[in-house]
Amino acid sequence: MTAACFGPEHEVFRATARQFIVTELQPRAERWERTGAFPRRVLAACAQHGLLTTDALRSAVVAEEMPRCESAGLALTVFVQTTLVAPLLDRLGTDDQKRQVLAPLLNGKTLAAMAVTEPGAGSDVGQLSCSAEERRQTFVLNGVKTYITNAAHADVLVVGALTGHTPMPEASLLLVPATTPGVRVERLRTLGLETSAMGRITFKNARVPRSGLLGERGAGFSYIQDALNRERRFGGVTWRHPHHRERHLQRQRRQDPRPGLLRVDLRQRQLRLQRPQLFPDEPRRPLVGGLVAAFDQHEHNRLT
Repeated sequence: MTAACFGPEHEVFRATARQFIVTELQPRAERWERTGAFPRRVLAACAQHGLLTTDALRSAVVAEEMPRCESAGLALTVFVQTTLVAPLLDRLGTDDQKRQVLAPLLNGKTLAAMAVTEPGAGSDVGQLSCSAEERRQTFVLNGVKTYITNAAHADVLVVGALTGHTPMPEASLLLVPATTPGVRVERLRTLGLETSAMGRITFKNARVPRSGLLGERGAGFSYIQDALNRERRFGGVTWRHPHHRERHLQRQRRQDPRPGLLRVDLRQRQLRLQRPQLFPDEPRRPLVGGLVAAFDQHEHNRLT
């Protein structure tokens, strides 16, 4: 079963993407996970095969096919580019930002991270404490972000920070090169997600030129919420794949075979055995992906 919004060109793309994922990514995913490394040349190869895209329908196809790589960390690395950072840049970026940041990202030459989650707030954007005080034509950034996917390897960070209180707190998005003085990144070890290069980022008087402001000042709360909603929509398509859930749990169990984790694994297995009657995965997955893509395109049109 295929959603009506998918045309023949999308099925051709699906076959190409699946071939690349199965032959190039899946055989190496276990080794990358063990070493905690994701070679940059692989990111470039993903771009060459069309996996790094801002097109909603192609993103849905990628979301449906990426589980075949059998690595949640690898999938996260790709999805941060395609469902979080790239759409924001495509919608909000200036011509210079698109040329300097978006184009290299879609070509697989640079890696980006979305820095929103904080130690005391999680991803609750209403509780952000990281601040960016504007001084003349510069924002001075201070605060901490944690559990940020791609942080340890990222070239550029999209940072959500408070830029004022007029009279309510206002947040904005800033494009921050990872090499900016005052930016320190620490690698965080994760369970089953080592290829995602998760990290903790500390900003201490890091100066960002006003040209690094992404979108309108003070509109950051809505930008972040829209981006997270988009990520969750496409992430839901990916995690419907039963093989992806099973392999991720197996990898977690090998890395940390504690009884508690095993109980979680067994409980997930039991749930998975009950689900096919309610949510048959394989026949309906393209339909779900197509519907998600159609809704995403509707949201994009509404917001632009």
